[in-house]
Amino acid sequence: MRNVYYAPLVRWEIVEEIIFLVEPEDREEVQKLVIGSIDHVVMETVLLYLDKADHEEFLKRTHEAYHDQSLLDWVKSRAHGVEDAIRRAIRETKASIRALLE
Repeated sequence: MRNVYYAPLVRWEIVEEIIFLVEPEDREEVQKLVIGSIDHVVMETVLLYLDKADHEEFLKRTHEAYHDQSLLDWVKSRAHGVEDAIRRAIRETKASIRALLE
């Protein structure tokens, strides 16, 4: 659904299920909001786990190649436990959005 560096950590079929909870005419807008929320929570989580010294490099890399999945490897090599934290943050975000829409 979205070509982002953290794509392997997202269960995109769940994102699609959430989007299909709304009326067809609202789906495009809801999709943008859901993806934007996931992007935000991933960025927040990564920055929380990375050392401050790596923040600038991370932001530069995301700006240049947000889609490049090697960025996830780079993040994981510098922030212990970040992969599980990202998965958890995404899962919680999707659950919150689903609860709002149901």
